[in-house]
Amino acid sequence: DGNIISYDASGNPVAIATGSDGQVLTSAGAGQPCAFETLTTGKVVQVVNVTTGAVATGTTVLPGDNTIPVKTEGDQYMSLAITPTDASNKLFILITAVCGNSAAGATAFSGALFQDSTSAALAASQTQSGGSIYVLNLNFNHYMTAGTTSATTFKVRLGGGVAGTTTFNGQNGSRLLGGIFPSSITIMEIAV
Repeated sequence: DGNIISYDASGNPVAIATGSDGQVLTSAGAGQPCAFETLTTGKVVQVVNVTTGAVATGTTVLPGDNTIPVKTEGDQYMSLAITPTDASNKLFILITAVCGNSAAGATAFSGALFQDSTSAALAASQTQSGGSIYVLNLNFNHYMTAGTTSATTFKVRLGGGVAGTTTFNGQNGSRLLGGIFPSSITIMEIAV
């Protein structure tokens, strides 16, 4: 029960040893029986997430120009820490930010991802706001080598390209859809 019958290089039937929960069946090459092995690459090691429907506001501009955003631009609305299990592993970071801005007329609206106390953003995204009546859903992601096995914190900052009030998870200072239209950060650690 649980065994697989295969054939050896001479054509004789052989039982492949039963694997353990979570293992996968792999090829050992031509003329060799398959084996159950623990997947070591491409496996999701851990997933951490923060999801919030809470409303917050800020007024710090995040310029929509040709410069890398820095940690003094925009306002921080979300953060999430992860402790990678291996410094060589990859981190896949997904960001969804629901927001509005009170600036009149069309203007750039940006979001940027920062790590710990590093000044320059790791990744950013931008959309065009059509004015104060618009709600924006800014989605972007970043893929990187973990580089550490210590706790590291990722932060999301948002802001309009011109003076105005940003409303996180809402518009004009008020929440929308009862908090079930939330913003989030999800970080997946992937073994390499």
